[in-house]
Amino acid sequence: MSYLNGLELHKFYRRNISQAADYEAQQMRDAIRLTTDPDTLRAIADAEHAYGIRAPEGATLEGKIARLTCPLFWRRQIKKRVLSARENHAAQNKRVGARTGSLYIDDFTCQMIEECDRAASERLQATTVVNTQTGETTSLLELAEAAKVGRVAEIYTMCKGLDTRAKNLGWTWCMTTLKLPGEYHPNPENGARNYAGFTFEQMHQRLNRTWHLIRTQARNRGIDIMGLRVSEPHRDGTPHAHIVVYMDPAHRADWEELVEQYAPGHQSDFSWCRSSSEGPVANSASYLLKYVVKAVATDNKHLDKLTPEQREELRDHITPRVIMKRRAHGWRAYQFFGIKSSMTSWRLMRSAADLPLANPTARALRSAALQGDAATWLEILNSEHAPALRPVWQETGDLGRYGEPILELQGTALVSHDGDILELIPRQKVYEIALDEGEGDAEKAHRDWVFAVISNCARGGGIEIGADPYDEPPRRPDRLLKRAE
Repeated sequence: MSYLNGLELHKFYRRNISQAADYEAQQMRDAIRLTTDPDTLRAIADAEHAYGIRAPEGATLEGKIARLTCPLFWRRQIKKRVLSARENHAAQNKRVGARTGSLYIDDFTCQMIEECDRAASERLQATTVVNTQTGETTSLLELAEAAKVGRVAEIYTMCKGLDTRAKNLGWTWCMTTLKLPGEYHPNPENGARNYAGFTFEQMHQRLNRTWHLIRTQARNRGIDIMGLRVSEPHRDGTPHAHIVVYMDPAHRADWEELVEQYAPGHQSDFSWCRSSSEGPVANSASYLLKYVVKAVATDNKHLDKLTPEQREELRDHITPRVIMKRRAHGWRAYQFFGIKSSMTSWRLMRSAADLPLANPTARALRSAALQGDAATWLEILNSEHAPALRPVWQETGDLGRYGEPILELQGTALVSHDGDILELIPRQKVYEIALDEGEGDAEKAHRDWVFAVISNCARGGGIEIGADPYDEPPRRPDRLLKRAE
């Protein structure tokens, strides 16, 4: 670990990451080979805490050891820290910002992520999938691109559902913006530079902590809220949050007082919905759409959904650099709050159009999902003593790269308020990996396993498209190969 901690990671390139990963993996292999069981545990703890490495929740001791001795695991860990180090070094030297540098993200970091995307796109383009219902074939890259476009529509549909639900409750809405104090801005566009050397990780933690305190105090003070939070960087890379908050109009003054308590002065802004007496009441979903597009769109394909004014405003802001900045630090793009809902369950219900469902609530939820009626969907799931939809995960019987069981999404379950399963809606698998000419069952089984990991991104344990340019194809699990052969 001292080897990595003593290096200038902001100067690393792809070959340096590979060399450092190989070295660290070999060092851990040598250490573990010579230690007894207690020493092994201490070595794992040291590796996890000395460099901020965390194994996934539920990882076994054998799985942790396998990770620490795997160069691919170290490449991912080191790459994260290289991207972060590059951005923090650029902040210290004012290389990002409207005044003296590039916008949102350092050019060198941007180039590394672009290399990552090109490598990932080539792998996805080379993989063919077949629609089991129609027999049509397409590349996995085209499937991934279509999913990006659909994600904007999904979020916007849920935003319209929130807006309708708020109107039914008689609530109003407020666009609340949370910003950081001046000492967190490395290269402000206006005013003097008071930067105190904070890293982007510290900035993000401060912003999240502020939002967490506001939500906690709102609950303690009896202020019921729901809405959507979108995070994005300023031009100098400093994160801020745009939050559409729905609430009872009686809590308007309480909300402003609460937010200003934790984000005083210029650290917070409020833009309230106009009352009907002040003119036409704005639709919050339409107002929020531009932030949704900026949160998930990587190009201008989604601008046709906007009004002419929004298109003109966003034309210079729909840039991959905003997305790349979030990816460089692992920032979450958006978050629904104050509602019981799951985009995974929404997708599973929409894919279950032809399944016979016995439970009337399950049929009502499926009907709402198929019609794009997010308001009815939210009304059913958020009523008193309402049932909940829970994703169902099951072990496949195969082992992953690190010798741990692979979990696969099997469907969603409608669970009553008392915990009883009312209906189990199985997942409908539409696509499967096409078998290449001359490819055996063992190779196809391996590619099917990789595709399963890619298609299960909603769990959080899958891979993000274009997330790692240095990752090689996963090793084939022995048990999976034996079964295929």
